[in-house]
Amino acid sequence: MKKILFLIILLHALNLDSNAQSMDNIWEYQDYGSVFCQPYNGSNQPIGWGTGFITLFKDKNYLITNFHNVSDLDANGNLQHSKGKPKSLNVFLHLERLGRYKIVNLELYDKSQKPKYHVININGSLADVVAIEVIMPKECKYKEIIIETPKSLTPGDRLVVIGYPEFPVGLPIPLMSIGKFVNSEEVQLAMQKLTKVPYSFIEPTLVKGFSGSPVYKFDAKSDNLTLQGILALDVNYTSPNGETLNYGGFLTAEIIKKLIEKVNN
Repeated sequence: MKKILFLIILLHALNLDSNAQSMDNIWEYQDYGSVFCQPYNGSNQPIGWGTGFITLFKDKNYLITNFHNVSDLDANGNLQHSKGKPKSLNVFLHLERLGRYKIVNLELYDKSQKPKYHVININGSLADVVAIEVIMPKECKYKEIIIETPKSLTPGDRLVVIGYPEFPVGLPIPLMSIGKFVNSEEVQLAMQKLTKVPYSFIEPTLVKGFSGSPVYKFDAKSDNLTLQGILALDVNYTSPNGETLNYGGFLTAEIIKKLIEKVNN
């Protein structure tokens, strides 16, 4: 029944291309480290919905997610909502392939109100990514992501995103979306007016709740996924000639690696 539910939601929620993976492969790939993250305010009320992923570095596990998933501000310092400042984060770690989780509550601040999460500045601007150390329960098993510096992408390369879209029924069900890498200098220049942090782009844009999802390159020959970055924002850009461009913006794995190395220095 759970597999049937997963397939129905998947088909309705995503527009997969003609090269979309078989159901068995999608079922396997949803174990690639993605976790559902839900922030809570000081009144212990849920105030958001997002995705993150677990990575391993020097025998330590870290949750990687967006800064705006652990703050009431976005990375540019703008207030996102009036629901209060997140104080903790519930992270849903897999117990089985689908439907059962071990919930780990991460306090976002220590007793002196110093953040427990780590941030990084790129070119003088705050990057929309954080790292938080996680003690992994033994019963939670899935593929941990090892961060390496990926090879450069080519326009049109097939990208895979695995995240937790926000559904009205509130089910934390991981879904896969398939898109392609886009290299747009025009959009890059427009983004530089907002932030000095470099972004890469995937087409099409993704559904609400996918923020913080890992972005992978799919290798058809090896049937493997290689981490390329973390999804951070939707980009809606209107060009001077009136053309509307809608992309998903992601921070590269190189930025994530710099953050993890900074934490361990």
